[in-house]
Amino acid sequence: MAKLQLYAQPYDMDAKGFYFSDSDDFEKKMLNNENKYGELVEEYMFQFIDGNEIESSVFEALRDGDYIDLYDYEDALERLEDEESAAKFTYLVGENVLSAEDALDKLDDFRWYEGSLKDYVYNLLDDIGIENVNNPDYYFDEERYGRDIRIDGSHTNHLYEDLEYDGTLTDDEKEDLQDQIDELEKMSDRQIGEYYLDAIGGVGELSKRDREAYFDYDAFARDMEMNGDVTVWRSSDGTEYVIESYQLNPRRKRKAAKRRNTTRRRTSRRHNPRRR
Repeated sequence: MAKLQLYAQPYDMDAKGFYFSDSDDFEKKMLNNENKYGELVEEYMFQFIDGNEIESSVFEALRDGDYIDLYDYEDALERLEDEESAAKFTYLVGENVLSAEDALDKLDDFRWYEGSLKDYVYNLLDDIGIENVNNPDYYFDEERYGRDIRIDGSHTNHLYEDLEYDGTLTDDEKEDLQDQIDELEKMSDRQIGEYYLDAIGGVGELSKRDREAYFDYDAFARDMEMNGDVTVWRSSDGTEYVIESYQLNPRRKRKAAKRRNTTRRRTSRRHNPRRR
């Protein structure tokens, strides 16, 4: 396992930087670091050099440009128990949803779904049932439904049967049936789906199995995200998480959290080794 290694780069162009592993190591080296004029160097930029995934992600979440408060950083690393808690902290702080202190306090209450938004929707609807979705007919995939009807031929089979086997039809009736067949064959998949649903009396007349099979999960997932019902976040390792709005609404809280962070940053730009 890689040992945590950070680098302190002085703002003073006449001074040299140094590597360190924690705040104690930094303070010891800082108090002995002078520029070429013999002056103590007090202001530094910090860079992450090496460490594990948690150390890296937490550093990025707390980083303000090239600066990071080492005490906040060490406090977070001590309190974060595993990769999931570190990922939650990285989201809450890195996306300016909460301050570092508030995020650490709320980790146990914060819930999210690990996986894609589509997988989340499948699990959600499996729990609550499609019939409990607001206006479920809106998400019925008429195009896919119509395509399957076209492949099956059920939209025209009965007309072909009448045309071929009904010996009582007049020439005009046969011509009318052929016109209907030709018209249906020209329809797009969506138009066929709409036509068939209209003929049977709507989506409600379909079996529960068919309503579930042709539910447009992609459209429902897209609308959930666009409406702010959920937020999708991807961690640095590519893992996707879905956060429900009742947990936190970053769109509403982000501006206020950003103002708090800006105030804090303005007062902590200089790293004071005597601060505890």
